[in-house]
Amino acid sequence: MPEIEVNLTLQFSGEQELDLPASKLDAVLQKLGVKGGKIKFGICRGKLKLKLVNCKMPLEKTALYDEFKTSMELEVQEETGSEGQIGWTAGGTLGSNPSATGTGTVGVKLSDKTTQKLKSAAWQVHKTGGEFDPQWQFENKTEQAILRGLLQQELLGAIEGDAMPYDCEATFEASPDDVRLTWGEVMWTKDITRTKLAVIERAIALKCIKPQLKQPMSEVRWQHG
Repeated sequence: MPEIEVNLTLQFSGEQELDLPASKLDAVLQKLGVKGGKIKFGICRGKLKLKLVNCKMPLEKTALYDEFKTSMELEVQEETGSEGQIGWTAGGTLGSNPSATGTGTVGVKLSDKTTQKLKSAAWQVHKTGGEFDPQWQFENKTEQAILRGLLQQELLGAIEGDAMPYDCEATFEASPDDVRLTWGEVMWTKDITRTKLAVIERAIALKCIKPQLKQPMSEVRWQHG
């Protein structure tokens, strides 16, 4: 049976903005002293999962597996205009000669402004799972705080099997714990302690951002043969 390479295209566009009208805050946030405003947030961590049927990805043919390879080159696109919100798009392209592609979007596209493309190494990648359910966790451990940038046709590995058709399902997931607030313009009562600020951040993630997190955030299904 044929061996097929699995490649990944994954893009994060950084921050997203969300309104917090005072009239729509629930009792928990009001009790914590939040009075409304706007928050900015992004994904600091996320997990790519493959589910394979009639095929497997042997460990020796898995890329991004070496424990010493903890960072990757990515293309950063910076927005210089002031209009529009920033969301992020995640998708996948499977196979050396792909027969299907898929993308999922959270947020909105960037407005048409002047951009600057840079190269930097920022993502930390950790491989888990087995041959039939390999997983990759992406996490930003730098001062940039959130995931942003582009991986283009990055090799994940090669799949092989004993019977056709090969069936592959790829999902990208992130939970409220994977969200990091970069704040914005949030109004609250005076004398907020660092501990209380952490509680407020957690409450905002659960009460306001969690409903925006579709699970999975992106999903691609592909069949060969």
